[in-house]
Amino acid sequence: MFSHESTSMIANNCPEDLFKKIKLKNYHANQHVNEFNDPMELDSGDESTCESSPIEIEDDSVFENYYSKKETQATNSTSNSSLITPHIDELQHKEKELVKSLYKFDPSSELDQSSIENGTKSICHQKKPTRPCEVCNDRATGVHYGLTTCEGCKGFFKRTVQNKKIYRCIGNGSCQIDKLRRKRCQYCRFTKCLAKGMVIGAVRFDRTPGGRTPANIAVLYRYNKEKNESQTREDFANLLEDIIISDSELKINIENQLNQSLAMNSNIKVTHNFDQLSILDTLFNHLKPLIHIRTRLPDELIKQTSRLLVDSFISWYRSLSFYSLLKKDLNQFILNTRWSKFILLATCQFLSTQYNHMTLPSYEKCLQRVVEYQQGQLNSSKAYEIVAKLLHFILHLINLRLTNTEFMLLSILIVIRYDESNSTINQKDLISLEQVYLKKLKKYQNDIFGSKESFRLDQLLHTREQVTYLATLLLKESYFFLPYLLIPY
Repeated sequence: MFSHESTSMIANNCPEDLFKKIKLKNYHANQHVNEFNDPMELDSGDESTCESSPIEIEDDSVFENYYSKKETQATNSTSNSSLITPHIDELQHKEKELVKSLYKFDPSSELDQSSIENGTKSICHQKKPTRPCEVCNDRATGVHYGLTTCEGCKGFFKRTVQNKKIYRCIGNGSCQIDKLRRKRCQYCRFTKCLAKGMVIGAVRFDRTPGGRTPANIAVLYRYNKEKNESQTREDFANLLEDIIISDSELKINIENQLNQSLAMNSNIKVTHNFDQLSILDTLFNHLKPLIHIRTRLPDELIKQTSRLLVDSFISWYRSLSFYSLLKKDLNQFILNTRWSKFILLATCQFLSTQYNHMTLPSYEKCLQRVVEYQQGQLNSSKAYEIVAKLLHFILHLINLRLTNTEFMLLSILIVIRYDESNSTINQKDLISLEQVYLKKLKKYQNDIFGSKESFRLDQLLHTREQVTYLATLLLKESYFFLPYLLIPY
């Protein structure tokens, strides 16, 4: 009897409770479809899907409180609107506007997307790609929608566009996206896909593979690639700026330590260059033993001095801030090809400190030294031209009166100069690097000379051209010994 009454009571209360639970389940089912924050997908290939089970709520009070908070949640959603991805249609419209500004689209101009992607896939089958996915750093399988990505990010991007999904970030919009954490925030993952250059217009909404892609997609591919390369160069330049500044601080610390060890006033105003530790001192010390040698300079002494200067160049270059940032083959290229320019500038700068306009040897006297060194004959038909150009360059340095800081910055600009004639090695990083040091040289000259010598920067850049030309000429004609013959004796 007791059991029958209890069963009746449960039966009478069951419809109301069941109605509430069914209503709540339906609400959760709708939320699962329309929720801004999709549940974490399970990447199981290109067409993986996402499912989550409705949540059972057994407590009626929780059920009532859940619906009472509906208005509050809507308010919070509005406050976080800046962290909600735009609608796919809106993004497509922006892509089309961008294409109009880049390219006047001709409907008859089309590229065969299937041939492009099939060609990429055939290459991938021949040799596994070693590049990582540009979104999550997983192993990339090819170029998908304009970007080198893995299969997971390729499928994620395609599903997002085809289903026109909208995501929301519950954080600050800067979640870490990598192989392990790419599923935690779809908003940041999709945002990164767009920022890196994936093109929405490349996704087919009819879900058929291959097909034909209009030429405007190819234009967007090229535009995104160039934009990312430009951004990479800018980031590289900003990193170099920071490192160069830290090197300046290091020199200041060393100067203060030395001043204290010598019982000097440590409050002395710090200049741009610390002369006692300058590479110029080392270079000049190698050249000073050649002064006042009254006999003909022995070949072995010239070779020994050149070796010392080359060793100093290698040590100096490897101590520069950007050395560890450049690729090994690029550093090797600079060491192998720029040593002659550095040594020539250092030797001529040394000569410019030993002479003035009145004491500089005449053209005839210089030519006589060459004849004596070559034992009565000239080994090159261009000897007369080489002597004249070298004397003119030394006179130019005498007039210019380079400061130690200008010499150092000019030396760096000489060795990192982009060589347009050489296409065997990638020198793109040198473009950003050169801009950094040009900026520093210009700022230094403005601080030191102001408007008094407004053309000084142009004069230094012209000096760089002269050094490059002279060094090439001296090497080609086997006259690299000539600067040593002009040292006073």
